Order: sequence, then structure tokens, then C-alpha cells
Amino acid sequence: MPETTATSQIAPFRLISRPMDPASSAAPPEDSPTAEPSPTSSGVTAIQVQLQQFKSRAQQNQIDRKVVKDSLFLIESGSNDIFSYFDPSTSTPDAYMQSMLGQIHNFVDNIVCLGARRVALFGLGPVGCVPARSNLPGAPLGKCYDKLNKMVKKYNMGLQNLVKDLARTHPGTIAVFGHVYETIQTYRAHPTHYGFVDVDMGN
Repeated sequence: MPETTATSQIAPFRLISRPMDPASSAAPPEDSPTAEPSPTSSGVTAIQVQLQQFKSRAQQNQIDRKVVKDSLFLIESGSNDIFSYFDPSTSTPDAYMQSMLGQIHNFVDNIVCLGARRVALFGLGPVGCVPARSNLPGAPLGKCYDKLNKMVKKYNMGLQNLVKDLARTHPGTIAVFGHVYETIQTYRAHPTHYGFVDVDMGN
């Protein structure tokens, strides 16, 4: 399962980063309880609640700030949300995507303000090529859903811009972007070079 992880010699805790619902979820209030929230219907905790948990523990000195500073934060989020947009959504694609990016920007900005100095933000892969996409209304059979992948590419571009802005808005922070989409497409284009036999199975 994709996750947001603070890694170091002693990782303070782990954050599951998906899914979030930008169309309906607002960040929890500052005075929300610090107790572990109940899982969502999909069995994971919303990214806004995870952020509040992190902030609460940091503010109560339950997390070693040096561990936070020395940790590498790996963040990947959004594929469930883009997938859900086509199931269907009442928002426009751009409005939906901007809301998603706003949630990630808020998450990253907050963990940096709490001491994070090394952040790796991973883009999404070609979500429109996963077998489950055939269950979406209007999705083609036997090939990738180009409309979904187009939305993924625009979202990834927004994430790259966020990474570029981090160095400017938070001097001293090291941020990198992981090109997942391009990597997977390279595997699909040249499967035998990487030891794969059939990359179309399941489509």
C-alpha cells in the first residue's frame, strides 16, 4: 500500500497517505482530538487527519525533532482520488485536481514547518492502465484510459512545480520529484529489456 513514511534510524511513526477526498474533506480543526481516528470506509485514514496527528505529537514533544530533521519523507498520494473522479464526480477536472494539489501542498508545507528537511514527492503512474479502470463508466476495454492518464500527467506537473517551489519558500529544504509515470511507461515500452514477458496481461 502506498504510504508516507518518515524514515531514519528510528522512524517516529508511519503515515498512510491515501486516499484523500479533495471534493469533500477539509483539514481538521486545530483543536481536534489527538486520539487515533476511526478508519474511513476504505480502511485508511484521511491525509488531513494524519497531518493533525503529526502536528499534535510534535507540539506535545512526543516526537524527537532531530529524528524529524534527519528523516527522509517519502510521499505518494492521489491515484485513488483521480480514479474516483471518473466514478463519477460533479467537479470539473481542473477544480478537482487543484483541490488535490492544495491538500498535498498543505501537507508538505506543514511537515516542513514542523522540522522536515528532506522530502521526496512521487508522481503517479499511468493509473488509466490498471485493469480496474475497465469498471469505470466509459472506460475502454483492452487499452489504457487516455482521459484518466491525461489527468494524471497534469497532476504530476503540479507536483513537480510544488517541489520546485519548496526550495524557494523553505530555504534549507531538499526536495526531489520521483518520475513514476515515465519509469513505468519505459518498462511497458521495452519489457524484455527489464525482464518482463507480457506487460499487457490483465488489460
